[in-house]
Amino acid sequence: MKIVSSQRTAPAKGPAKKSGAGSAGAVFAPAFSSADTQSTGAASGVSSLTSIDALLAVQGADAPDDPLMGRRRAIDNASETLDVLDDIKLGLLAGEVPISKLTELLSHVANERSEIEDPELTHVLDHIDLRAQVELAKYGKTR
Repeated sequence: MKIVSSQRTAPAKGPAKKSGAGSAGAVFAPAFSSADTQSTGAASGVSSLTSIDALLAVQGADAPDDPLMGRRRAIDNASETLDVLDDIKLGLLAGEVPISKLTELLSHVANERSEIEDPELTHVLDHIDLRAQVELAKYGKTR
């Protein structure tokens, strides 16, 4: 990538110092003048505006009406529901059904049902809800 500057650079002013007798020593530029620091201050002001724009864009991404946030929230809810189902499966393999996990499953299903518009997914959630209620009824517990 080629970087083109609109300002021309000028050679350093002042005498160059040589080190050692007869050796080709390094040449150093004198200290920066106040005019040089003012030009760098203007450049840093532009970069701070860019960073402010970036911060505002990041803050705008977390808006509640953002469709990506709704999708992310749905994925998180579904993941939590699958974790509860795994816990119930492990309990069944151990020989007992964890009643607390069944009630937690019912609450997750109720929360997810309010956000879902897909009829097939609603049908699956209805089956999960019914099965959890049947298992709770076996233990004499109700919702």
